Amino acid sequence: MNDRRKTLALAKLMEVSFQAAQADMAKLNGEEAQLRQRMRDLTDEVSRRATAMRPIDEPATIAGADLRWHCWIDQRKAKINAELARVLARQETCRIRLSKSFGKRQIAAAIAAKSDSAARKPDYES
Repeated sequence: MNDRRKTLALAKLMEVSFQAAQADMAKLNGEEAQLRQRMRDLTDEVSRRATAMRPIDEPATIAGADLRWHCWIDQRKAKINAELARVLARQETCRIRLSKSFGKRQIAAAIAAKSDSAARKPDYES
């Protein structure tokens, strides 16, 4: 395999690596968005219940279900926040990998372009 073919193969490999890193980041962004939406949904439900007109002698209130529901909401929020923290940490690791992959792709493409243009130039020696 000559140098030109090697540089083109390297450029293609770096492109594939970059695309894989982009796909990983997109997946993590989707997970983050999903977790943030779940948190908004819980917060919205708490707001709706807080502003809803309910009689004081409602059976759920008397039985203590409201208190247990609020405890459950707090537990869910804590769990979602922990999951979100893990996703954000994975995103940061992925962001670093994506940045390195982008740089490698750019360098490999530049080397391949230089190799390609050098292969096309006629060699003029006197």
